[in-house]
Amino acid sequence: MKQPYKILLLLILITTGVVSAQEVVVYKKDFEVNKEGNVTVNLFTDDVLIENSIDDKVHVNYSVSFTKYSKRQIQNYIETIKVTTEKEGGNLIITSRGKNLKYRFFEFVTMTNRALNLRSKDTINRRKTKDSIVNEIHAGYKPYLRSIKTKPNKAKYKYEKSKGAKPKFLIKVPEGVILKVNGSGSQINFSKIENQTELKIKRGGVILDRITNSKSRFHIKDGYFYAEEIEGAQFYFNDVYKALIGSIKNATIENDFSKVEIAELKENVKINDYNGVFWFYNLNNNASFNLDSDYSKLNIYGKNENNNLINAFKSKVKDDSNPAANFTLEDPNINLKVANGLIYYHN
Repeated sequence: MKQPYKILLLLILITTGVVSAQEVVVYKKDFEVNKEGNVTVNLFTDDVLIENSIDDKVHVNYSVSFTKYSKRQIQNYIETIKVTTEKEGGNLIITSRGKNLKYRFFEFVTMTNRALNLRSKDTINRRKTKDSIVNEIHAGYKPYLRSIKTKPNKAKYKYEKSKGAKPKFLIKVPEGVILKVNGSGSQINFSKIENQTELKIKRGGVILDRITNSKSRFHIKDGYFYAEEIEGAQFYFNDVYKALIGSIKNATIENDFSKVEIAELKENVKINDYNGVFWFYNLNNNASFNLDSDYSKLNIYGKNENNNLINAFKSKVKDDSNPAANFTLEDPNINLKVANGLIYYHN
């Protein structure tokens, strides 16, 4: 009489068995596109890496690696991911909706904001180099998160840490095509992309290694922006709570209510700002830029005594005290105007 129960128990174990590790391909396809056409990427609560294609095709590859997920959990997870593609002539439209990023992103933002508040004074007074900015970009927010004291359930934490689903969304685009990216609650990563890029993202983030295309446009609202090296393009920041830039030249920044850290300020940079906060850590002797700001807070870090901008600040602004409310400097290479703002000079 006990045999049926044993069979039933065996069936339950088979259908709900836990898989130690498995990678599932959600979507994989290659496309031929017109070299003068457009590739449009629409993202909703997802995380994508966009990099250069070595051939003339667009490659779309979406996979998820599971650890200690049951077969049923894997199936339920995969069913929530939606990836579609549509070709219109020589153009391609890629649309993706991720699984859990909107929840992870909310936790990511709220937790890191708490951590950044804890380190706000340290950020203002500590000089940074390009290498330190790049290291900070690569490290993400792990250093900040470590400073938050929590008391997790150790047994549950150990199990949850070993269990996980890691999505990997990769898009490769050939040179020459115009790349258009629209995102909401997503993180967009660029690697070795020289294409003309038009990006608009809200409540998300952008991470890129290097950009040189002067025709590119980046619009970021209510999110974060990391760039190791900028040698062209125009940027529009609105309520960006964390912007890290290793070095910048031949570029324009339109900024509102955002916090921007620049390790190396080089030639031909134009900044228009309203009610933002800037940290200029290192000023190149050949730096040439225009800054027009209103209700802004500027932090300048001096080191080179031969720098015209540093000398101008030192002559009018005392170290870490009595910040100037209005400041104007006209130089063959520098045009600086600050109205109703605060300027701090740090040695």
